[in-house]
Amino acid sequence: MVVTLAATPSNRKNAQLLISEFSWQPLPVEEPGLYIDGVSSCTDLNGAVWGHVIGLDYSQYQVEITIQVGGGWWSKPYADQPFTCIASNGAWACDITTGGQDQTATNIAVFLVPKGTPARVVLGDPTLPTQVYADAVDHKEVTRPYPCLTR
Repeated sequence: MVVTLAATPSNRKNAQLLISEFSWQPLPVEEPGLYIDGVSSCTDLNGAVWGHVIGLDYSQYQVEITIQVGGGWWSKPYADQPFTCIASNGAWACDITTGGQDQTATNIAVFLVPKGTPARVVLGDPTLPTQVYADAVDHKEVTRPYPCLTR
């Protein structure tokens, strides 16, 4: 533990710090599953979403990502490449600005699915297919903290 005093004692002599009570709490342990660690801002024309998977055999899973732009959902990074690989350390990252007005995406949905799961490609659909939720071992959704407006 490091303790920093806000000011030097007025008499310029060494000070003594007495701790009368101390408690310790461990950091929370993440549950096995999918996590979103970050998403680019709306102003980033090279936007991405990234995260990690913990507690699973990464070689058996992949990530399926969709973004909501206006009223429609779109598969990312591309319709013909709808899955993102998970690295051997559990990290994953996906480009979400691959066309149109992608940088204005307001919601991002990420699904952890077993390899071999059929892609549920969406191309401007107003809702996500219920089967994508059924296929997923875990999923997370994030809403950007401020409106992403079309310019």
